[in-house]
Amino acid sequence: MATSFGQWLKEQLERRGLSQRQLALAVNKTPSHISQVINDRGGLSPDLVNEIADVLEVPRKAALQAWIDSQSGEGEELTREPVDPDLARINELWRDGKISERDKKVMLLLAAQNEEDERQDSIGKTPSN
Repeated sequence: MATSFGQWLKEQLERRGLSQRQLALAVNKTPSHISQVINDRGGLSPDLVNEIADVLEVPRKAALQAWIDSQSGEGEELTREPVDPDLARINELWRDGKISERDKKVMLLLAAQNEEDERQDSIGKTPSN
């Protein structure tokens, strides 16, 4: 199995000289919650992975891929609490055996990329005074 998401996150924090507490404040979580993530005891969602990526200034796609890679082979559903209908539908298709694990990963990556593209487009369309 690939490096765990917690290990990946710990390395990212160390590279930037950030503490778990600083990350917790930046993503509006408790230090205990971030500790659980770093120790691979759960507490992750697609939204939190994206927020962490934004704070660390890494592409959301890279953070999401680190999370997906760390979950591969464990037989766990990657998004236990879908945050939008598209993610819920992806999980439903996967659970029902209508798409493969690989297809699910690709669809999740595309969904994250689309969200990032929309966010970037909205930033570019902000009226300037």
